Amino acid sequence: MKKENVDGVNHFQGLRAKYLNLAKEASSTGDRILYEYNLQFVEHYTRLISEKISQQSSQSSQLRNNGNDNFASSSNSLKDNFQRKKRYLRKKTIKEENQKNLQNDENETVS
Repeated sequence: MKKENVDGVNHFQGLRAKYLNLAKEASSTGDRILYEYNLQFVEHYTRLISEKISQQSSQSSQLRNNGNDNFASSSNSLKDNFQRKKRYLRKKTIKEENQKNLQNDENETVS
């Protein structure tokens, strides 16, 4: 995906350079209309390059943010799992202790 974006920028830069050279040639021959015509293409491709670069930077910042969000959510998920496991083990330990106490009480009453 990133390679396609870079290729797009490179392609637009090549076209911009082409029309800039054509505009310079038209200017040197004194053809004002052809000069202005080619400059419109130069401006068009300059805008496209600018838009493409801003898209790339916004996409990369979104990817970075998503990575941070994923890390934060996985970190919270790990904390939640740890807390649940801790509560489960605590309840299990209490239950086992209660069962031992009941068995001890039964053994004492039988004796």
